[in-house]
Amino acid sequence: MDVLKHILFLLNVKFTSTFLRKIYMEGPNNTNLLGFSNMLRLYGIDTQAGKNTNTETFGNEILPFLTRLDDAFVVVENCKENIYKLYTDEYTYIEKDAFFEKWDGTFLAFEKTQYSGEPQYENHRKEERLQTLYIILGYGGLLVLCVFSVLANENIFSICMNLLGCGIGGFLTYCIMAQHVGKNIAKKICTNSHHFDCNIEYRLGGIIDLADMCAAYFATFFSLIVFFKLSTLFTTLFWASAIPVVAWSLWTQIFVVKKFCPICLCLLTDIFALNVFNICTLDFGNVHFSNSDIRDVMCCVLLFIVYLSFSLKYSKDILGKCVQTENIRRSNNYLKEQYLLMLNTFPQNIDSISQCLDSINWGETNAHKHLVAVLNPTCAPCALDFLNMYNAMALSNSIKVHVFFVYWTKEQHEKLELLVSAILQNPNKAMYVIQNWYEIGVYDQKLFEEKFCTKNIERKSIDQLIDRQKEWCVNNNIHSTPSFMLNGHFLPKGFNFMDIINF
Repeated sequence: MDVLKHILFLLNVKFTSTFLRKIYMEGPNNTNLLGFSNMLRLYGIDTQAGKNTNTETFGNEILPFLTRLDDAFVVVENCKENIYKLYTDEYTYIEKDAFFEKWDGTFLAFEKTQYSGEPQYENHRKEERLQTLYIILGYGGLLVLCVFSVLANENIFSICMNLLGCGIGGFLTYCIMAQHVGKNIAKKICTNSHHFDCNIEYRLGGIIDLADMCAAYFATFFSLIVFFKLSTLFTTLFWASAIPVVAWSLWTQIFVVKKFCPICLCLLTDIFALNVFNICTLDFGNVHFSNSDIRDVMCCVLLFIVYLSFSLKYSKDILGKCVQTENIRRSNNYLKEQYLLMLNTFPQNIDSISQCLDSINWGETNAHKHLVAVLNPTCAPCALDFLNMYNAMALSNSIKVHVFFVYWTKEQHEKLELLVSAILQNPNKAMYVIQNWYEIGVYDQKLFEEKFCTKNIERKSIDQLIDRQKEWCVNNNIHSTPSFMLNGHFLPKGFNFMDIINF
């Protein structure tokens, strides 16, 4: 999302981070240039895709533009003294020759217009300000409670250190819980060494997650230290009560799992440091329980049970909502990628491809991928897939597309007659005709007919083409649309044209 935000900054287009993040996360094609083009067009920005085939004649007149380099999207801003200035999540510089060696020539140029801007920007800005205000009030309230707690205590240094340690522990606990629901907090650490595993889970009795216990533990101490005047003895005993859990965690990592969780080690270090600090500040010559300590112990047990129950029931659900949708899409994309890569290793089914003589053909004849798309003239998913296909073909020349149309009802047959008539009258603009059909003809057949059906075509020619395409679909057992066949192999439902473009 960083490059998308950077483009809006470059063009001086007003936007809100919340709405931009929503558009990016929910966009089905945010892994390709077509998706970025659609998102930029939503902001009223003109985009133009292209492909450079001659590096010697390539000029700087289209700068800046968006492209893909080293498996990452980059914004190419300018070129000075044969050095290209690139932006991903930070600025980098690369020599012109090295850039052309890595670049495949595909680019997406963009330009601001007088209509550029975020839809309903003022409303989104107001909502974002309210959210920011709520966050400030929430953290401000916690800060005020901490300040009052510090001022009400005689030993200011001690309470500040305990609050700091509690805050660090709470943050590390959040990181562990977020890691467990799929957010890769320490991905680089865990992937760079086989000694680390960021997803180790400990369960007391096989039921209670240690992360939930830690969350309740730190929340309990924070509540007690803010609302009660805790004695040094109680504070020391409170942190010391975590030592058995620390020992259990270390034992599990060293002798059972035989791997280490880096976040857990940081958390254990934090608890150990708090124990050492409080033991050092404890006056051993004046150690005795008071009535307030007994009260604090009772409140501590009660609060811990309440916080633990809440964490067990709600914490993972709340955190999971932040990453669940993204992870499902990534997992689904991974499975699709593996399936399509497997199909690419299969030899092409020449018989199936040679049977596509009656299809409407599009793309490079020598392309290594041959895709058959079976569409319906009134099918909304077909319209969406074809329009995505029409836009994406400008960014890829590695696919040969064969389009078949099929009908199921008399009404669809009548509309297909009009569409086929327009295609036969404009054979060199067949795909443009189909695009206009899905954008205009489905809703206004009269306007479509006036635009494309200006000649008289024999009814026999129209019916013959429709019947041959229908017969092909029946012979290949196609009973639903849209349906796709890649290199002679039918794709399961759920695949669309953009999946094939991406993989």
